[in-house]
Amino acid sequence: MSNLDKYYINGEWVVPLSKTKMNVINPANEDSIGEIILANELDVNLAVAAAKSAFSSFSQTSKEERLKLLKALLEISKKKITRISKSYFFGNGCSNDNVLGITGRCCRWAFGGIY
Repeated sequence: MSNLDKYYINGEWVVPLSKTKMNVINPANEDSIGEIILANELDVNLAVAAAKSAFSSFSQTSKEERLKLLKALLEISKKKITRISKSYFFGNGCSNDNVLGITGRCCRWAFGGIY
């Protein structure tokens, strides 16, 4: 796992205003596997403002447009399932086989069985 030092807000990766860092610990062996920056109130307010702004146009999209976006997300998730699983593996201390099963089930559940 790498250090996560940016947030995805309003369609771009931005450096947080907060400088407060936290180690991410693998619960299986208590090794530090990375570091994240904890959001402060200003970071959260920027993210919420961006979400509110996006909602006005996104709320007008059709069911078909939203389904198209979800299917695109599914395809990206399929391509990155190993990376997604690895993050889950290190963050939760599960066996790799267990993590791949969990990740696959989550994708199938989230996408209504179309995975």
